[in-house]
Amino acid sequence: MKREWQAEELMEQWTLLPGDWPLVGNKHGPTRLGFAVLLKCFQCEGRFPRHPHEVPPSVVAYLAQQVDITPEAWAQYDWHGRSIEYHRAQIRQHLGFREATVADGQALITWLCEHVLVTTRRPEHLKEVVYQRCRELRIEPPTPERIDRLIGSAVHTFEVGRDGARYLNDPSLHPPRCDRTCGFHRIRPPPIRTFPPVSSW
Repeated sequence: MKREWQAEELMEQWTLLPGDWPLVGNKHGPTRLGFAVLLKCFQCEGRFPRHPHEVPPSVVAYLAQQVDITPEAWAQYDWHGRSIEYHRAQIRQHLGFREATVADGQALITWLCEHVLVTTRRPEHLKEVVYQRCRELRIEPPTPERIDRLIGSAVHTFEVGRDGARYLNDPSLHPPRCDRTCGFHRIRPPPIRTFPPVSSW
């Protein structure tokens, strides 16, 4: 999330919408401001902030003004209790998103191999396209650490698949053929390894 926002940008991207107020208006104090910040972050970024300091002070101040709460209340919002999990679930439901599953992770690996890794393997670009893909599928993206593991699995799967396809398509890499009179051949093609599936998000 970028750190500097102009007044026009704040108004355009961080203004609470009419449909947001039924969820925000029934909350009070730090909870009211905290919910508003989480909601607008997810609307603008497609994900929730990882910690309070990730949200720029100008964004917090602009939202605090809208909900009539002092910006200092942001530091009092509980990031570790059950309330924030409930708030995140409310926001996902409000915006039509859902939590990711293991099957989603496997599908993303396949999608990266088939549509992205053929043109680029730049880590930052791969992260961007994963976030964008999650947004298109209306899935809450996993943590940055899990995204790194997912990308690593995709790159490994792509490289192994490419090497296997090259072996099958290039006769010069095949072991020499033998007729019936020769014994068992000792030369074997290199094994094609498989990468363990993503077990969790």
